[in-house]
Amino acid sequence: MTPSQVDQVLDGATNIRKRSFHPAGNTLTIQNKNMPGKPQVIVDEATGSRVITVVNPKRGR
Repeated sequence: MTPSQVDQVLDGATNIRKRSFHPAGNTLTIQNKNMPGKPQVIVDEATGSRVITVVNPKRGR
């Protein structure tokens, strides 16, 4: 995903899929169901601004 697509996921988030607990810092999985493939961005829970991982499923798989 491009940085602008990651911003689109975060700006248009439709739900928070899950909260994950980790000794190095908790994370939030944020999803935008309005985008093709329903991509998810995992961010640092403390700041919400540091992207940890991007999940962008391919259509038709």
